[in-house]
Amino acid sequence: MSSSKLLRVILFLVVATIVLAPLFFIRQGTFPFTISKTAFFQSLVEITFALWIVLAVRDSCYRPSKNSLLFALGAFIGALTVTSLAGADIERSFWSTYERAFGTVAILHCAAFALVVASVYRESLLKKLLSASVMTGTVVAGIAVIQLWVPTLLLNSGTTNRPGSTFDNPTFLAGYVLSNFFFAVYLFLEERRASHGRRMPHLLFFGAAAILNIVAVFITQTRGDILALGAGVFVLILLFAVCPPEGAFARFAGGATQAGGPARIAHAIACLRRQVAGRPGMLQKKAFYRGVAVLLVAGAALFWFTRSNPLWSNVPGLQRFSTISSEDASLQPRLIALRAAWRGFMERPFTGWGWENFNIVFNKHYDPRLLEANYQETRFDKPHNFFMEYLVAGGILLTLGFIALATFFVHEAWRLRDRLWGQFLIAAFAAYVVHGLFVFETIGPALLFYLMIGLVAGARAQEVIPKPHAEHVARVPAWAAGGAILVSLVAAYYFNVRTVQASYYEFLAFNDFVAGRVAAGIEHFKLSIKDWSPYRWNFARDYAAKVVEAYFYQPYLIPEQEVRISIQAMEWVRDEHPEDAFNHYMLVDLYNQASSIDPETYLAAAEREADIALRLSPRRQQVYFSLAKTKFLKGERELALQIVKDMIVLNPRVADGHFYYGLLAFATQDLATGYVEIHEALRLGRKWKNFYEPRTVADYFGDAGHLDEAIELYLTALQMEPGDIETETKLGVAYFLNGDNVRAREYLGAAAKKFDFTKSPAYGQLKPILDTLGIQ
Repeated sequence: MSSSKLLRVILFLVVATIVLAPLFFIRQGTFPFTISKTAFFQSLVEITFALWIVLAVRDSCYRPSKNSLLFALGAFIGALTVTSLAGADIERSFWSTYERAFGTVAILHCAAFALVVASVYRESLLKKLLSASVMTGTVVAGIAVIQLWVPTLLLNSGTTNRPGSTFDNPTFLAGYVLSNFFFAVYLFLEERRASHGRRMPHLLFFGAAAILNIVAVFITQTRGDILALGAGVFVLILLFAVCPPEGAFARFAGGATQAGGPARIAHAIACLRRQVAGRPGMLQKKAFYRGVAVLLVAGAALFWFTRSNPLWSNVPGLQRFSTISSEDASLQPRLIALRAAWRGFMERPFTGWGWENFNIVFNKHYDPRLLEANYQETRFDKPHNFFMEYLVAGGILLTLGFIALATFFVHEAWRLRDRLWGQFLIAAFAAYVVHGLFVFETIGPALLFYLMIGLVAGARAQEVIPKPHAEHVARVPAWAAGGAILVSLVAAYYFNVRTVQASYYEFLAFNDFVAGRVAAGIEHFKLSIKDWSPYRWNFARDYAAKVVEAYFYQPYLIPEQEVRISIQAMEWVRDEHPEDAFNHYMLVDLYNQASSIDPETYLAAAEREADIALRLSPRRQQVYFSLAKTKFLKGERELALQIVKDMIVLNPRVADGHFYYGLLAFATQDLATGYVEIHEALRLGRKWKNFYEPRTVADYFGDAGHLDEAIELYLTALQMEPGDIETETKLGVAYFLNGDNVRAREYLGAAAKKFDFTKSPAYGQLKPILDTLGIQ
């Protein structure tokens, strides 16, 4: 095989990565838009990189050139690797979690991709790669627009009014289409400059692509990315004010015309165009762009001070700026996370805690105010700011590595011979940086950022020392190329295919449990953790949580031995990741739920895990909730009540504290306190997590003599779980006790059709009611 043929294969794989990775996902899997997408991207890069190594060994023309940007990239990757190895949880640093799927290993793949692009770069390749990316971005943006009318376009569960397209997340989508917008505008101007405006189909496509990508940014309604778009455009205008684009906006001359009639008029107009074409127009003057920059600043200021005006509510995305203030409740969790990140950096300022280990820092500096919103806001695994993430993950070492990478990227982009392309690169990078101030790194934006690194490094190397083109041919042994493919395929299977396969098994397991196929679900869970995969511990945690929860609510469905096995899986997770407080307080919940199997062993273990969880996250209310339940199950009811009281002191505005205090008060026969605390929880906005909760509270309210409220709660439970026999029975009894025999007969009769009451342990109490109502 010749080096030129192998090069064509590599270039095909590079284009395939750019085109297919953003589009790829597998519906039947856990987190289908992250796990499968990252696995697919990594597999393509592994094959591409292996073939490139063979090519580079055989042909020196395709080896990396000495380039300051590539040296900076190497220094950044080296700092990332070192700080990950020195971190608190090495496995999590390298692989991340299945929700993110973007750990050190994924970033290494991005760097490898950039290195390949830089090494095989030729000037003719630039427009091909950018066009490939723009075409993909246009498809992704188009899907997002369609999702506004067809929410279930990609998944049956559908989407909200903020579409995520093939990324399933509006923020991830917006970060991806940002760079493609700048690519599309550059290609539009470059095409106009190169063809003098004659290739109208190309101009129309790139123009439409730019507009569609802008539309996609706004319909995601992601404030950070709208700001990033504005920042990128503003930087571009400033660059044009320093060095206006040459030829991109110049008027172009018409072609030759034939004499005669109207043709003479056309010919005269063409001649006039030729005369003025060489003169600098308004769009080529620095003063024009300075004026535009001033107008942009004035327009931004005008919008900011009038952001609450109803006028802006008609523009998607802009209406979300109307509520921004220092008191904005939606911003408080982010600010708390940033403060936790800073404290974590101050504790380990040089090498940090390791990539993807912010959860440890966040738990350590947990703020009880977070639970005022919801449980989701209490589990930050990212500070949602790339600069703070570098500080807390890799300390000064990693942060300086990124600053060096950014500095050399801008420096080398500005020195490009194609000044227009360099200006758009810097503008796209500015948008990328501002985007990162409000979110964390994901596969879409990262793919394009590292593509830009490869393009800049490759272009600069070509400008300094041009490399030979296709006529330079070296022989590449077929066995070498075949061996490279084989090795890369083995790696792709072991690290990527296995992950997708495990995700698929877990997807089947969840569906089995929903459909009532519990035994099949357990087997599918076991298959998901049978073989090693990077996220085996994530799957094991889900397995334990689902099995034990099912046992707690419906013990007759799950054999006790299966519960023990699932708990052992969670204990393995705890041992693999001992610094994660979540693993410990999750075990407390599991031990509590399964305590009827072995009360002495499980409740003692729950207390031990609660102590560890409180050491790792001292002010986390969830641990207090779980520990109070443990004490209650041990019969230490007064101590349980005191624990919940102490937890409420941490933040009295947390609804869950009052809710659990109310339940414990009812359980200890303090009916008045229980009633008051439950109502306080509901007043603070406490929502039902499942139908068991309103049904349980209804039981207590009924016992306390509040039958009308109990009936309302039973009805709520039935709305959440229609046809539940136990709820129908209790509702029928409540109606009977409240004197409404008609409705009592309706619900008890419905339950009697599905269940033989004579087999119920409570049949002796039910029989007089059933006899009175005439139900057999």
